[in-house]
Amino acid sequence: MKRNLWLLCSIILLTVTAFSGCQEQKALTAGEKSGQIKLQSSVVELYQSSFNISTISIKDKYTNEIYEKIESIEVKYRLKNIAGKPIHIAVSAEFYDKNDKLVGLGDSILDIYLLKDYTEKVSNSIIYDGSNVADVQYVLLIVEEKV
Repeated sequence: MKRNLWLLCSIILLTVTAFSGCQEQKALTAGEKSGQIKLQSSVVELYQSSFNISTISIKDKYTNEIYEKIESIEVKYRLKNIAGKPIHIAVSAEFYDKNDKLVGLGDSILDIYLLKDYTEKVSNSIIYDGSNVADVQYVLLIVEEKV
């Protein structure tokens, strides 16, 4: 009886161990998108990313109603070098509306050096706060290797 109980406990423990733990997240490669972020690159993949919308509350002076207005969009991301060699890259962002029409460009172009197979430890950030920020549906991160 103790042997059967021991065997049952072992099987349950092995089953629980096999089905628990972390699940590996697939990195984003060229042409794929994650939510509202698309990547255009042949030398890096998007390791981690976020698309954050900042809003402000505005009170209408005639109706006293409070509504939210989009103030800016911030894209944070970490890249992984998949080129098989150290690379020097430039990263820019283009923001598009639902009809794939360019709405605006990010606030900066980042200049980054990545060692072979290196994954960034700290997130980069690009912000868009143009007059038509409320129209933005997705962002295209463009990564170009510099020579």
